[in-house]
Amino acid sequence: MAERGADGPEEAMRPDDWGRPSGEGERGPAATPPAAEGDDRGRTPARHEEATMDEQLAVRSLMDAAPYSIGDDESVLMAWEVMERSEQCQLPVVRADGCCAGVLDRAEVAVACAAAAAPLSRSRVRELVHARRTVTVHPEESVLRAAAVMTEEHLDALPVTDARGRLVGLLTARHYVAAAAGLHTRTESDGRHPARAALDGLPPRRAAQARGIVIP
Repeated sequence: MAERGADGPEEAMRPDDWGRPSGEGERGPAATPPAAEGDDRGRTPARHEEATMDEQLAVRSLMDAAPYSIGDDESVLMAWEVMERSEQCQLPVVRADGCCAGVLDRAEVAVACAAAAAPLSRSRVRELVHARRTVTVHPEESVLRAAAVMTEEHLDALPVTDARGRLVGLLTARHYVAAAAGLHTRTESDGRHPARAALDGLPPRRAAQARGIVIP
């Protein structure tokens, strides 16, 4: 039964008046239709916490402390062999004094190895890195700063050097992905200093068929 007010009987609200702003149609505040079961309207959205990396985490905690590397006087073919056996996608290049001269990417070494046999046999690693600017980080710097450097410079890997520019580790995008997935385990140096790699100290090649790639 409709209630009677001071101004006379008040009509019951019709369904087509639901959601109509106050002042339009019937008097009183606008009504909202009841939410059907399973309807999320009107509910407070759940808060999702964003995963953030510890700002205090140092590069040394994330980097590979004993990566394979190669001397700048070695051949490009040797660089490919080291990358094949070590399964590293990036290979630091070091000079005779142990200072980092740059980082080789697997793709660029593969392109260099596609050259004719005669020039390729004489091609040296220094020819691939001599004209590039080497960007490095120090082991005590934060991983967030290192990530910013990698983003700004469009790099997939950063050589980690000491105060004198000597190579002490390698930080790659894969380390960040592993850390974000909770899969990262710190790699300690096992007596193998990140300097020139020798074939007798490298693991054997995996079969080409197992990896599905062509080895020069």
